[in-house]
Amino acid sequence: MDGLLIINKEKGMTSHDVVSKVRKILNTKRIGHLGTLDPNATGVLVLCVNDACKLVPFLENDSKTYLAEVILGIDTNTYDIMGEIMSTKSVEITDDMIEDVLKLFIGNQQQYPPIYSAIKVNGKKLYQYARNNEDVEIKPRDITIKSLEYCEKVKYIDGYYRFKILVEVSKGTYIRSLCHDIGIKLGCYATMGDLIRLKSGKFNLEESIKLEDLSLENLKLISMLDAIDYQKFEINNPSILKRIVNGMNVSINHILREGELVAFTYNNELIAIYEQKGKELVARRIWN
Repeated sequence: MDGLLIINKEKGMTSHDVVSKVRKILNTKRIGHLGTLDPNATGVLVLCVNDACKLVPFLENDSKTYLAEVILGIDTNTYDIMGEIMSTKSVEITDDMIEDVLKLFIGNQQQYPPIYSAIKVNGKKLYQYARNNEDVEIKPRDITIKSLEYCEKVKYIDGYYRFKILVEVSKGTYIRSLCHDIGIKLGCYATMGDLIRLKSGKFNLEESIKLEDLSLENLKLISMLDAIDYQKFEINNPSILKRIVNGMNVSINHILREGELVAFTYNNELIAIYEQKGKELVARRIWN
């Protein structure tokens, strides 16, 4: 029982809650996830089961796609609607203003994460500093906004002006911070409302399953081979197979780029991931 499981996380659960429940359902402790979702967020949470946990370092850097609600005229301490309201401001904007501001966020940039986040500074999580009213220096992080679309025009709902964005981002990007920063650029404050992760790497919401529907009887794991997009080489030569399973450097008769990753298989099962370094392939991860 090795492979990837795509969960549609419901609101109110932490990512750790999901992992704990799936461990009980599948009766295994070896489960990891690819990118935390806040309790208030829903959508794609990719879980790696058993030997697939070794794939986490190769998949966790994949981009994520979100549908996010931006609520205007309000600033909260958590940068989302679940937080304490710090400031409010009247809203006077147009669709053109929103579209012009969103264009400013596309590309490589630095982003300050929210104080209410699990990022560690000097061995302590930022939200612990916030809860204890302790000062801490928050440093910006390099991120990339690959695309940002104004997908649902601004409307007045339940006392606030709201609109939605469809955004694809790099690892480490906080959508809460993005919403907060959009508000600053618009000059009227903003916080995040609903958030749905539509895609994580190559895995999307359509192939996900809700926890309430998950059981051993209907379990459908994505194979480790299907989870990766590297060139794959089936090994039939016993001497080369021995070198690979022992993590020794190997050479193959294929042109590869420096740093390119390849997958070696035996009997159509993943046995190793190697990286091209210089004139040889060097082991990155072995399954044996």
